[in-house]
Amino acid sequence: MPPEQRAPESYFILDLAEGLFGTLRDLAPGTLLLRCEYAKLRDLTECTEEYRQQVRRINELTDKWVLGNTALSIACFAYFNKLYALSGMTQARGVVASTTVLALAAPVWLYALWRIFGIVVHQFNVLVVDPYRRGAKGRKYGVESHERSLLLALLNYVTIVFWFAFAYRNTHFLFRPSGQLNSFVGSLHASLATMSLLGADTLQPRGSFGHSLLLSQLAIGLFMTLVVLAQAVGSIQHDTLAQAARECLRQEQHKDPPVGDAAE
Repeated sequence: MPPEQRAPESYFILDLAEGLFGTLRDLAPGTLLLRCEYAKLRDLTECTEEYRQQVRRINELTDKWVLGNTALSIACFAYFNKLYALSGMTQARGVVASTTVLALAAPVWLYALWRIFGIVVHQFNVLVVDPYRRGAKGRKYGVESHERSLLLALLNYVTIVFWFAFAYRNTHFLFRPSGQLNSFVGSLHASLATMSLLGADTLQPRGSFGHSLLLSQLAIGLFMTLVVLAQAVGSIQHDTLAQAARECLRQEQHKDPPVGDAAE
């Protein structure tokens, strides 16, 4: 039997991951922002020019979304460092922080957690769920550009580094020595060292919340490192969307077109 006519294989663990992370994807901020664009995509038929144009539009909006969030993380980190400098917090001692600055930082950190959650869910879907889902439908998985995918992964990596630096700067009293995180360079260095897994012992948490923050970044840092490596390897394994489209047209010539599905 020709390869294109073989029934796709199904695996319990991958079906479970598809269901779980497909649901989590719907809760990510990027998905909610582009919900209307994905809805338009579902009404189109694959292997058509309209379908490919809509995919390109979603990719363009995604690029702007990722770049904008990277800029936002850097801006928030720099702004709150300035607030601490103006309030004299850079010279403070002990474990008491400015209640006013912390109150302003709390909603920003909640958004940062939501954004980091969206990054992790999206990257897992791109690496594991989407290729499996496409294969289960008898379709080849493709990306717009291997270079684009790698650059977006790196931007997401930088975004997470700055959001955790933001968190360390605002919760410096949860770590020993607290003065190490009481500056722009100190908190950024701690975040980058933890994220790269090269300086996991740089910070010494005082309590459970500090341990949770540190362990969360270590786990995310390990995952994102694997993501960047996988993106590089994926440039060998996966076709681009243009190559996948040609394969799609070839398949359309040999069998009835399947029902279209949303792009990854």
